[in-house]
Amino acid sequence: MSSKTVNNGNVCELPPAKAYSNLNYSHVVLAALNKQRLERKRCDFILEAENESIYVHKVLLVAVSPYFEAMLEHNLKENVESKVKFTDVKAIALKTIVDYVYSGEIEITEDTVQSLLSTSDLLQIDWVKKKCEHFLMTKVDLTNCFGIWRIADMHSCKELIAYCKGYILKNFPQLINREEFLMLSFEEVKTILVSDGLYVQVEEIAFQSVLNWVKHKREERTAHLRELMSHINLSLLKPELLRSLYRSEPLFCNEFSGILSTNKRKFSCHTPPIKRRKTQNRYMPRVIFAGGQKEGCKISKSCKVYDISNNEMFGVSPLRERKTDLSAVSLHGLVYAMGGLPNWFDINYLQTVERYDPVVDEWTKITPMHTGRCCFGACAHNDLVYVVGGQGNSTVENYNPITNKWYKCPDTPSRYGYGNRAAVIGNSIYSLGKTRSGILFRFDPREGQWDTVDRSDNIGKNVVEVASYDHSLYCIGGCRPKSACKRFDARSNKWQTLPSMNYGREYPYAMIIGYELYVFGGWDKGCVTSVEHYNIHQDEWTIDDSIKIKNCFGGAALVPRVLS
Repeated sequence: MSSKTVNNGNVCELPPAKAYSNLNYSHVVLAALNKQRLERKRCDFILEAENESIYVHKVLLVAVSPYFEAMLEHNLKENVESKVKFTDVKAIALKTIVDYVYSGEIEITEDTVQSLLSTSDLLQIDWVKKKCEHFLMTKVDLTNCFGIWRIADMHSCKELIAYCKGYILKNFPQLINREEFLMLSFEEVKTILVSDGLYVQVEEIAFQSVLNWVKHKREERTAHLRELMSHINLSLLKPELLRSLYRSEPLFCNEFSGILSTNKRKFSCHTPPIKRRKTQNRYMPRVIFAGGQKEGCKISKSCKVYDISNNEMFGVSPLRERKTDLSAVSLHGLVYAMGGLPNWFDINYLQTVERYDPVVDEWTKITPMHTGRCCFGACAHNDLVYVVGGQGNSTVENYNPITNKWYKCPDTPSRYGYGNRAAVIGNSIYSLGKTRSGILFRFDPREGQWDTVDRSDNIGKNVVEVASYDHSLYCIGGCRPKSACKRFDARSNKWQTLPSMNYGREYPYAMIIGYELYVFGGWDKGCVTSVEHYNIHQDEWTIDDSIKIKNCFGGAALVPRVLS
């Protein structure tokens, strides 16, 4: 402290003012008030629920809850009597919220979340309500998504409503046989069917969902059949399905006759394929491209999604590590990116696995595979992810998402040299790639053994891509010529040469979308950017000039459409 003499006297010059804050003040005050509450001292209000009385201070209730602020602002009965009796509130929930009022902390469990959500909504304590919303989001699964959706709607939880609806739409094929779906109201079913984010791989699934729902309470629901079917594109259904329906469901015949005749007038089966494809855009999944090679041979961890509906490409969260020559597969709306190489010259193949959730746009690492691998086959079958072979490899594993563990399966009959690809037909997994004992193997998990299907040597050394549709396996690119396309009929065990693609490509991406075979990317003295799709019924290729996709040596899989 400095001093100076003014008018022959010593005067102290004080420093500038400084503010101090007691960081524990609010905690100390609340703790003191809570102590008084527990000892029932200076309490001026009583909350009653389920024959229990909770003593509180009005001033704290008013500060936290607009509900109590409105109640205690006027001379209402509760204000005059200094107590309020709740008839539809659980005592445990009310006590928990009062504890929050006096501490700023709350514990939410699966047993209490619904009553806490209801009570916090009634008392207009938004922070607690929001925490209940977020807690419920972490618990949504196939067994409870409809129930939580209803709870969210009941309490106007907009964020939770959107989350549940998005979950239902992207997992719809797995829900149509569940009791919760069958118990939905007509309006709820209609809401789902008309949603743009609804994902079904083929129209038959949406069609079957309506049948399941109506048949569950046939007498009272048949009246809704016509309106629900108006949201299904019946022209995309296989004729044999409708013929089977007429034989097995005679009570529906009259209703369907009227619907089908109307539908045919509005939508001819001879409508050009491009127009037909656009009518089912809301059912179309998107394609995610993960990792691979960028310009200058740089290995990437970036990921992009192609939306076929509007020909748009947009970025999503990147992989957690850079990798090339990986494989990707989709299961239950999640994408698994597995194995690969961290750089071109590394001989240690990756065992790591990442899983992508399109709802939260996030990749997370899960249990790694037992064996590192690259250029290998991957597919989803019976709720499991299978990985098969790979470069210099014959081992096979499957992953169970429920246990988060990988399990070893029987090896393929022979080791692959340059790699392989895999796809599912019926109850079997087919693996295509060049080995010393053949090019095509079949594995039936029920039998637990591999069979050699084709011992020939009629594919090139480079890895081709495969995709399955119905009873057929499609073999695309990689061969000589690189534009070659073949079909293997699993019933007759015979190959058929198909029209060649317009562009040759090695290591392309290929997948069935709707009723067409799409081919993306690949390599031919550089990344091939063209997109082509093959009409299975018309046996012809079409180039999509509206977009260029530059991606190769990465992983690609279908990802369901989700609500933004």
